Amino acid sequence: MSKINVPLSLNNTSSATLTPQWFLNKSEYTPKNGAFHLLVNGKDAFRDIHEAIARAKKSVSIVCWGFQPSMYFIRDGNEATPCIGELLEQVGQRGVKIRIISYAVNPAGLGINITGMIPGEANLPGRHASAIKDQPSNMSDNQYKYNQQWFFRYDRYQTLNDYNKKSEIKGINPTPKTGNIIFVSRGFSNSDRERLKEKRYDDKDLSNETKLKLAAGPSHHQKSVVIDYEDPHHCVGYVMGHNMLDEYWDDSPHGYKRYTSNTGRNGHLPRQDFSARITGELVGDLFDNFAQAWKDETGESLPPPRFKDYPYALRDNYIKGQFLRTQSQKKAVEDIKKCYLQALTMASQYVYVENQYFRWPPFAETLKACAAKQAQMKRDPGKHGPIYLFAITNADENEGLGAGKVNTYRMLESLGRADVLPNVAKAEREDQAKRALGDANTEVRSARSSLHGLDVEASQLAGLPNTAQDLTQRYDKANAQVRAAEAKQKEKARELATIQDKNYKVTAIDRPGLKCHICTLVAPNTPQGHPWVPVYVHAKLMLIDDAFMTLGSANLNTRSMQVDSELNIAHHRPEITTPTRKHLWGLHTKSKSGEEALGLKGMAEAYKNWDYVINRNKEQQGFGHSPIASLVEFYAGTKDRSNGD
Repeated sequence: MSKINVPLSLNNTSSATLTPQWFLNKSEYTPKNGAFHLLVNGKDAFRDIHEAIARAKKSVSIVCWGFQPSMYFIRDGNEATPCIGELLEQVGQRGVKIRIISYAVNPAGLGINITGMIPGEANLPGRHASAIKDQPSNMSDNQYKYNQQWFFRYDRYQTLNDYNKKSEIKGINPTPKTGNIIFVSRGFSNSDRERLKEKRYDDKDLSNETKLKLAAGPSHHQKSVVIDYEDPHHCVGYVMGHNMLDEYWDDSPHGYKRYTSNTGRNGHLPRQDFSARITGELVGDLFDNFAQAWKDETGESLPPPRFKDYPYALRDNYIKGQFLRTQSQKKAVEDIKKCYLQALTMASQYVYVENQYFRWPPFAETLKACAAKQAQMKRDPGKHGPIYLFAITNADENEGLGAGKVNTYRMLESLGRADVLPNVAKAEREDQAKRALGDANTEVRSARSSLHGLDVEASQLAGLPNTAQDLTQRYDKANAQVRAAEAKQKEKARELATIQDKNYKVTAIDRPGLKCHICTLVAPNTPQGHPWVPVYVHAKLMLIDDAFMTLGSANLNTRSMQVDSELNIAHHRPEITTPTRKHLWGLHTKSKSGEEALGLKGMAEAYKNWDYVINRNKEQQGFGHSPIASLVEFYAGTKDRSNGD
């Protein structure tokens, strides 16, 4: 971090107030003025975007990971409410230019949809006539056919196979309703993947399997919308965690019931996520991200206006904010990673994260180092309190943990909370103990071999003058090395035997100066006697000390920090972060937490209140009752040790 000089007017004062350095120096995008409004969950986010698109006068610019034309952003059950594909057509007919760029996997350039198989979610359902697992089970045939027709009309990369096969589908009309919609996709080239094979990662213990999978399957994971970038008085932008797919629509109550595609949540699980509305000069960087991608893919340059003169919306909170990216193509950009690691070093009260994944060990190591550094500076947890980590992520074995079970274990182990992933922890510890015993066995053999070598040398030197003292000293040293190696061997054998004992239990381990709650969410209205329905956490949010906030598309894993293209925003406005923390904690605990004040007493009380909800829900679940709130402790009893992400 750069040194900062503070000028003082010595006629008036001899002191200066220091504040944390939340923003990145020497970053791609500098902090800029704007306004910010957090959009919690899909109902609010998608309605806001739908209404902004409907008001568009000049342009709509969308970057996405996935796009479903038949998705209803507003789900009021009114047949007159258009789905997003219809809305874009209506807006395009008014002369508004609509540009959409999405991530796509295009094996060998054949035009085949395969994301339904790898990674397991169809991100462009209906785009290509040839596809694998392309129609989700919650999507009707009419929806899927509409998707096919929409892409047939507006996708610049429809193949000859698409034209031939879609032309044969009864009811599909290929004639565009407007010439103002262009849809294109982007991916990674073979040369991009080759470069990733040589990439150096911050996580030094990342497995070779994971490294190979990261190089083989990078993605463009950004999600954003910019509307009327040319018009200072109507320009609005959105930085998103949500994907434009049915699965991502839900409301904050996260009910267990499912509805139809235009009346409520029709995804398989309730879903927790965030996006944000941005206005003012700050939108310029959001547009720059789009314009770069658009030019790279289409060759069309979109000259930016003077965003510096753009006013921000007075209805929203003023911020000085900073956009951050991960970008592995061309010149590598890892500003999201740098921001996370820098912000963690500033924590003094709490860190709160909601994230789809919880498997980036550098996060845990940095937070532990922060607590240790503060202890060195005479912070006493008994007097000043610890740093509290409140984390919400996914514990489901398949959709949640997926291929990242070992890296999730490594993250939890670092924080002293491997107890919530006990079977993976036991197996990993057993493997580590076996390796340690193997190393100890090697040391014993080496020490004994050295001692035997001395025996041979002694027999050769027998009777020669002036050798006895030197040999005696070397024998003493060699015997000491053998004894030390054998003692270590016995110690490692005992450690392995302890772990292999059938009564061995993985327990939480105290980390000095740090206390952690690792949690997940369930549908709070799950009826008594029913299995509790998990809430899928797709969020990418971090709050620190009621000041710092970052959200966007980046997950807590190496993929998001160093491989995929990602887009986040950061700010440090207490006027936004404090009510956000209170709202979310109140939402997840059913008002058992959330109103606690920042500080030693308040955070200790919050930790206790979370503990109360966690323990009560354990009791409720054990008796087959309904949860008292959405918040439950993370627990995964899986024995699978997938290590590919």
